[in-house]
Amino acid sequence: MKIDKVNKSKTDRLIWIDILETFAMLLVVIYHTSAFVSFNVSDLTSRDIVIFFCRGILSTGVPLFFMCNGYLLFRKDLNVKRHYFRTIKIFIIGVIWAFINALLTSLEKENLTLSSVRKELVEHGFWFIYALTCIYLVFPLFYFCCEHSKSLLLYLLVGIFCFTFVVDYFELYISYANRGIVPRIISPILQIVSYINPFKSLYAYTFVYFLAGGMVACYETYIKMFKTWTLLITLVASFLFLNIESLFKLFVFNIVGDQVWDGYKSIFTILFTCSFFILAHKQQQVFLNGSLFKGLIVTISNNTLGIYIISTLLIGFIENKQMVIMVPVLLHLIIATTIMMVSLEISLLIRKIPYIKKVLEYR
Repeated sequence: MKIDKVNKSKTDRLIWIDILETFAMLLVVIYHTSAFVSFNVSDLTSRDIVIFFCRGILSTGVPLFFMCNGYLLFRKDLNVKRHYFRTIKIFIIGVIWAFINALLTSLEKENLTLSSVRKELVEHGFWFIYALTCIYLVFPLFYFCCEHSKSLLLYLLVGIFCFTFVVDYFELYISYANRGIVPRIISPILQIVSYINPFKSLYAYTFVYFLAGGMVACYETYIKMFKTWTLLITLVASFLFLNIESLFKLFVFNIVGDQVWDGYKSIFTILFTCSFFILAHKQQQVFLNGSLFKGLIVTISNNTLGIYIISTLLIGFIENKQMVIMVPVLLHLIIATTIMMVSLEISLLIRKIPYIKKVLEYR
């Protein structure tokens, strides 16, 4: 069974995807600038609880990017040569910018050594680009599986989901329940699973989001049959349980983690992101009818990779210069939006340099 491929011209855009990517980009920048908001997770006040629940939404930013990317790629004809050329281009530009970031960070810390640069490059580099490159390398296999049978791609998605989300959940909560020690009876089982798990990578969960977007593209006819009220209930319920899960870790297991980063691997995040994505897909006609800020949204969507890279450098510079000040939540949103717009302008300027025009595009 073959998927229905869509050949889009440069003027025929999916504005609802552009809006989702713009929204996701703003969430990412808000998360990266979260140091601007005073927040004490170990002693939650009523204000902190509100911020705590709002931060749950931020964990959907990066997953939305992967879903949008998967949706777009599975809808198009695959040119393997062009696809791998783009993959190499993305990886090289990612490494270059990560190296620049690592170099600047080491200089700011007055610790410029090969070891410090390597550490910044690997540990604090642009993990998003590394994960995207990994997915792109195996994407043709996923695409050909879908060409042969949509069901095969669905089985792959379920399998990867089990090897990432389910296994991680099982191991995590068993460890929590036993104060960080996995019981001897279960330990050998987890070790065997670890040996045979082909998706043990730190960012393997990104495959699930990417393929979920691809499944929406492959099953668009069936996706339209989802009831709006069902999606809304799933959206609200998954959002509540996502935050309840974080509070549960905090108060029951005394685990103070990164609510957003840890949320990427939460089952409730993928439920929230998928229901939000499908809901936007069902309501895309509403986006088509609204032309307000359309030009700006399309421009941001076309430059998300550039905005991501440059905003990371800008925020790192601000933090290294100790220019971070505590601000109210509303002002934080204004600062994040400003950084995103400044990063967009810089990205547009860079694209005017010969041979760089399409480097910051990943579509």
